[in-house]
Amino acid sequence: MSEAEVFAAFAGPKPGEIDYRDVLDADPAPRELGSAARRYLRQRSTYAWVVLLILFMTLPGVIMAAAVPSVMTIAWALVFVAGTVWLARATSRKRALLRKVAVEGTQHPARIANVTTLVMRQGLFIRRTRTTIVLEVAGGVASCTSWMGELDDLRRGDWLRALVHPDAPGIVIPVSCVT
Repeated sequence: MSEAEVFAAFAGPKPGEIDYRDVLDADPAPRELGSAARRYLRQRSTYAWVVLLILFMTLPGVIMAAAVPSVMTIAWALVFVAGTVWLARATSRKRALLRKVAVEGTQHPARIANVTTLVMRQGLFIRRTRTTIVLEVAGGVASCTSWMGELDDLRRGDWLRALVHPDAPGIVIPVSCVT
């Protein structure tokens, strides 16, 4: 690469072009899911509610139906089991859609609508900083939260790339959360 090409690459956008502020750029589809992408999928579609439902509703309901076999206790146990199965399947479907968007989604421009920063202090020292951005893209809104500091320099009105998929309307994943 010549010196003129290097300077042209760092000169910024040409008139009429969008200047993207991506932290990282996603590979073309189909892409591999890295650790950040898997963490993002877990946070957006968690099985924690299924576990809590099993521990505090289903398991006690089944034990009560076994200890006191009546129509009412058996009916409650069946309702809790059915609710747990339904919640587990719904969570699995949502996670599958998120994975499909993360792996096969196409990149679209997204404008940062809002940036919020929460500084957590311990005494006089800054312990952690949480940055949350809200993106507007192709009729959808998405948010991305980071505790690592890579989103700290983003400002309202900047442009990022976001992943969308036609089979999953309403699901938007910012590229900086995926890679």
